[in-house]
Amino acid sequence: MSNFKNTITLFKSVLLFVFLITTRLFGFHLPSCIQYIHPLPDSRYITPQSTIILRFDENTTIHADDVQFKLRGSLSGELAGVLYQTNIAHPFIIKPNNEFIPNEVITVTLLSEFLPEGQFTYQFQISSVIDQKKLNQQNLE
Repeated sequence: MSNFKNTITLFKSVLLFVFLITTRLFGFHLPSCIQYIHPLPDSRYITPQSTIILRFDENTTIHADDVQFKLRGSLSGELAGVLYQTNIAHPFIIKPNNEFIPNEVITVTLLSEFLPEGQFTYQFQISSVIDQKKLNQQNLE
């Protein structure tokens, strides 16, 4: 069992390292209290079925009642969804009620007293149908 825990800890460390390197390379900065976010700001080729995952710093105890969100699609307008918390100090998952529309830009606004200035806004782009077909074809090859 301890080998499994060590493997999980190593995996988390590697993911955090890759995330930190990626944020430095692509020039976006997350508020210091956010440890992980998916999709990353300014990401492209995100699937229409995607959910949004958010993890706050482990030293910050945040409950689902402490976080609100707004989703807006460039083609679909205001989007509704549900915020789930997997466990205290574990990721939050935002599950949109409907799939995103191909090629639209999604704007996510997170609202919480734990965020600097009370909010954090970022965007990502949904893949086009053509992009999805190319990805599926490449996976078959």
